[in-house]
Amino acid sequence: MFVAKFILENKYFLQLKNLFLASIFICLFAGIFSSCKDDNFTSNSSYRISFSTDTLSFDTVFTTLVTPMRRIMVYNRTSENIRIENIKLYSKFNCFQVNVSGQSGTEFHNIELRSKDSLYIFVQVNVRELGQNAPLHILDSLEFKYNNNVEKVMLQTYGQDVHHFKNRTITEDTRWTNDKPYLIRDTLKVENGAKLTIDAGVRLFFHNNATMVVKGTLSVEGDEHNPVIFRGNRTDNLFNGLPYDKISGQWGGILFTKESTGNQINGAMIRNGIFGIQVDSAEIQSGVYRLILSNSQIHNTKQAALKATSANIYAYNTVISNSAYTCVLLEGGDYLFNHCTIANYPTIARVFSALILANHIQFNENQKIKLNATFNNCIIYGTFQQEIRMENHNGTGDVSKDDFNYKFNSCLIRYQPNQYAGNSGFNIQSDAFQNVIWNESPDFLSVDNNEYDFRIGSSSAAIENGDIEIIIQYPECRTDKNGVVRPLDKNPDMGAYEYVEEP
Repeated sequence: MFVAKFILENKYFLQLKNLFLASIFICLFAGIFSSCKDDNFTSNSSYRISFSTDTLSFDTVFTTLVTPMRRIMVYNRTSENIRIENIKLYSKFNCFQVNVSGQSGTEFHNIELRSKDSLYIFVQVNVRELGQNAPLHILDSLEFKYNNNVEKVMLQTYGQDVHHFKNRTITEDTRWTNDKPYLIRDTLKVENGAKLTIDAGVRLFFHNNATMVVKGTLSVEGDEHNPVIFRGNRTDNLFNGLPYDKISGQWGGILFTKESTGNQINGAMIRNGIFGIQVDSAEIQSGVYRLILSNSQIHNTKQAALKATSANIYAYNTVISNSAYTCVLLEGGDYLFNHCTIANYPTIARVFSALILANHIQFNENQKIKLNATFNNCIIYGTFQQEIRMENHNGTGDVSKDDFNYKFNSCLIRYQPNQYAGNSGFNIQSDAFQNVIWNESPDFLSVDNNEYDFRIGSSSAAIENGDIEIIIQYPECRTDKNGVVRPLDKNPDMGAYEYVEEP
């Protein structure tokens, strides 16, 4: 009887237990179900969305290249949920590619934007060939419809057809004209025996790590009004206010191999490469320049802006500026610099002085190369206390009649002796320095805030302190880098620019 009673009571106990569990399950299910139901979305037109920008602008885009993505933020700052009924891309040239909530397309429906939430929209550009030389302004829009409201975000860019070069070798005499830009995707080679001539105003855009290698001859024919531009191909910004065109290391540089000779670069702007110009070692022929560099600027490099090993170079009216390593590195050879400005004010940490003179391969004193270097009417300045470094393989900076010869005539130089260890000392009172001005301000117009202008101001120590005999002996220096005439009735200014009084 006791057993029967126990079974009966436990039967009711089990039923109650099952009922209790079922109740809990029903409550949980109801909670989940209620949480999955659509929230309320307002239809009141007074509740509006807002955007991070009213116009998304891309800089000039080269045809057939896809740009990095840019984003538009859509905000619901109201107290109500909003359903965007339709987002539609209106595009005449079909060059904008849009992604909304992970979906790519040209039209999107019923995009939910809850109260105080935001939405990412990603946009990139791929412009097809336009069939014209001039850039084309492209203006499209994204249209948003919701709650009887219509909002638009404009999309704009400039499309530009280009000459495409990838792994190209120039094997015969070739001229590049200023019709549309040249895009170099990989190494461009000028073969031995071939000459590449580049007309004034041509713009060359190099892809990441792309390099120009010259075994033959390069002739750049720019001028002060139409310079030839060598730069990276990124036309967008790393972030607001800092375009990639102001960041070093965007492409390789220009390399002249040991076979190359007879090169001339006039009126060029070479900027933001890993290096600027590198001239490899070759047998020096007396009176024959492997490179004449004139009325140009090499600017903002990671490695040496100008590096030459056992070369014969003449540079005049040229600015060599802002290198994280050194602006000019000369490892033996014959060099003449007239009216040049060598200035180092980079925005990143520096390694060496602006100018290094050596009679050996750097970091290898066993490879000795005779050095002859002359600087007339130049400015050598920067942020270091010592902007000249002498590397004589004998361990001193003194002039050696055998293999370490240099001369500075009528130059403005920043150099304070014994300021830093590791720089071979040299005697600034020696005959190698004639009419040199030490450590007085060149008064460059701008060396701050990533904006650089190495023209000289009214208080510059360089004004009228050059040697007039230089512009008489070298008539190509009668005008400065900008074409300003240097007068013959008084001493010229030091550096690449003649001072011009601002209006």
